[in-house]
Amino acid sequence: MARDIPNDDTPEIGDVIRRIRKDAGMTIDDLAAATGLSRAYISQVETSKAAPSLQTIRRICRALDVSPALLFEDPEAGCVLLRSDRQKVMHFETVIDGETFHKAINVLSEQNKKLEMVLIELSPGNIAGDHAHPGEEIFYVLQGEMTITHGSATYLLREGDSVHIDSQLMHRIHNHGSEPVKIISARTPPGFIDLRHEDTLKLMRN
Repeated sequence: MARDIPNDDTPEIGDVIRRIRKDAGMTIDDLAAATGLSRAYISQVETSKAAPSLQTIRRICRALDVSPALLFEDPEAGCVLLRSDRQKVMHFETVIDGETFHKAINVLSEQNKKLEMVLIELSPGNIAGDHAHPGEEIFYVLQGEMTITHGSATYLLREGDSVHIDSQLMHRIHNHGSEPVKIISARTPPGFIDLRHEDTLKLMRN
């Protein structure tokens, strides 16, 4: 039996480059300066009037801090594969009374989606939060032991435990133990990477 052959609706590379550039808050001039390519040439690439070589694609992707594979993915397919080298990792340091506390947030979800998921790592004694925001949030303890304060209530969570909260109430998580804690957290609407407490942003990479 003959089958219909679907049309190839995969976006042009230029369209994807333009979208990623705009999402990154970069102008064409910014991308030209970062790649050493001319503004006119980048404009031609983005409008599919010029076909970039593989070497040029690599230069553009380095400037945009993304994997070249991203340019060939179909966003309409409803599935975005995030290899480990494309996941954003943020490292924070807080110094209190001469003691340094570390926090890492590994963003496991794609940007501009309705659901956000991260892996949080807290050094012993570290507290993250004392904030409230719209939506809901789930914390799942992968490793270690922690407490979560939600409103006026405090709960102890051990490895394998999870908690689902209304994040409009003030909340925080605390690694009260002597070992690092690893937590998977999912939230809707997104906003983990917009959180800024008293931490100093040390590193962001893609």
